[in-house]
Amino acid sequence: MKIMAYPKSVRDRLVALEARVQRTEALLGQLLETPMIAIFQKFQDLDERVKKLGKSVNEIPSFIEGRMVSLAEDLGILTDAVDMKLEAVNVEISVLKRATEKRCQVARVSDSKKVSMASMFLVGDAKLRWRSHVSDDVAANRGKIETWKFVDVDIRDMSEEDKLFNFMAGMQGWDQTELRRQGVKDLPLALATADSLVDFSGIEVRGSKIK
Repeated sequence: MKIMAYPKSVRDRLVALEARVQRTEALLGQLLETPMIAIFQKFQDLDERVKKLGKSVNEIPSFIEGRMVSLAEDLGILTDAVDMKLEAVNVEISVLKRATEKRCQVARVSDSKKVSMASMFLVGDAKLRWRSHVSDDVAANRGKIETWKFVDVDIRDMSEEDKLFNFMAGMQGWDQTELRRQGVKDLPLALATADSLVDFSGIEVRGSKIK
């Protein structure tokens, strides 16, 4: 019998094919040796995992909706709290305006003086807006506002020391000197003392004005 000689490339392919057949036979043998119940159990486990994954995906929209509802409720509570705070501030401003107006009437303070005194009640951004408004008026040659009812007094929490300091800062030099001379230590006493002070600069004596 004549033995055929194959080229080297063909021999290599035959060897690789034989090795692949051997591996396939080994895997088939393992599969045949594995009980069918074990294979069925593996498919069941895989099916359960797929179902759980699908359930988790379906729950995502409900979770997002729940979070949105919770955030909306929190926003509503925050809005109500801000509204209550603004209402309290508006009441405080109204009370202060009435008290200041009454005090100015008793002291016979002119409207222009009232406007100049308003800045002592302002702090922070409110005082900055006030100064900016006054600067704009001066730049436009409008002068100062002379109608007290249009003054928007913005009140912030202030300590008694800050109130006294702002009150003193808005007074004339001779008023400050007199209050310091009398040892004024709080705002109520400073207001009472300031009401009792008399500015002689505008009083005429025998046809001449005291300066």
